[in-house]
Formats: sequence, structure tokens, C-alpha cells
Amino acid sequence: MLRDCANRIIIAFNTRAKTSQLTIGKKRLKQLIYAFLLLGFSLTAAVCKNDDQLTSAPIHACDHLAADPDDPNRLSSVPGVRADALAVEANVIAAIAVCTEAHEKYPDVPRFAYQLARALAAAGMLEDAEPFLINAAENEYAAAFALLGDLSEDTEEATDFYEIAAARGYGPAKKYLQQAAKTSTRQQPNDVSASNP
Repeated sequence: MLRDCANRIIIAFNTRAKTSQLTIGKKRLKQLIYAFLLLGFSLTAAVCKNDDQLTSAPIHACDHLAADPDDPNRLSSVPGVRADALAVEANVIAAIAVCTEAHEKYPDVPRFAYQLARALAAAGMLEDAEPFLINAAENEYAAAFALLGDLSEDTEEATDFYEIAAARGYGPAKKYLQQAAKTSTRQQPNDVSASNP
């Protein structure tokens, strides 16, 4: 459903672009979608999002193996898995397997897209994690913005992502921004992150 909505938006944009003799490449379109995300506008969410989409799926093994304990959208009955525990090889392999299954079964539930991205990131598979993070962020999933910030190589872009995550209730992003504000005159270490991937 969400993919269909995104395709309708892109088709509508391309149709309008053709009639106005505007041409835009795929790379520029991706940059524009990122810009909309950074501004807090979700193209697909604005058109297609169901309000209980964040938690509409039942509890799944993916929740037990990859839920972020700081995620404000995780199921309250699931305590979450700390990053260091998730990164253990046997845990991350199992998490990727069950979260892939969960995401395939419930593709419109951003909780599973985020948890799959979190597991992939913990395994060092950052490029594989990106599309799932973008999927979750398009559905305004708070923790996804924090992880996008962690993965960003641009400090300004990372801060923008953290601000979005903090505004949507992701506690570690709020703490990170408070710390950054206190130490703004000092150089920030590169290994500081706001999420718990």
C-alpha cells in the first residue's frame, strides 16, 4: 500500500514535470525527498498513512530480537535489546532473519522496517539498512531519524535528523542535542551517536 502511494506521488510529479517542461533526475528526486523528510514533511505519510500503522501488527519475534529499548513506538510489552547485545553475531543473524520475515509479512508497518534496519546496521550492512530506514522515516518513525543521523557523514544533516527524532519523542536524540548545545564551543567527537542501533 505505502509503495503504491509513493509511486502515485512520483507519477503525479513526473506528469506535472512533463507538462511544465521541467526535467529532474532520479538523484535529484532522491535529494528532494530527503529535503522533505528533513523539513518534517512526509510525502507518502501525508497522502497515505494510517494512524495506527505504527503498531498495527501483532508482536513478532523481530520485536524481541531487535526492538530499540529507547524507541517511543516500540510495543510496551517488549523491553528492547541494547545495541551491544544486538551486535553479538548469533543475535544479529537471527534478528535479520526474523525481521526480514516480519517486514515481508507486514510491509506497511514501519516498526519492522526500522527494526530490520537496526539489525542490518548492527551487522555493518549500512547500505542494506538505508532503504528500510527511509521507509520508516517516511512514516515518521522517530527512531529511524536518529539512526539516519548516526549514519550521516554530514554533521549538519545528522543534527537535522536528530532534531526530527527528538521532536517525535526519541529520548536519546533529545539528550544528544542538549549535550551538543552545552558543548557547542568545543569540537564534538565523531563517535557520538544519538540512537541505540
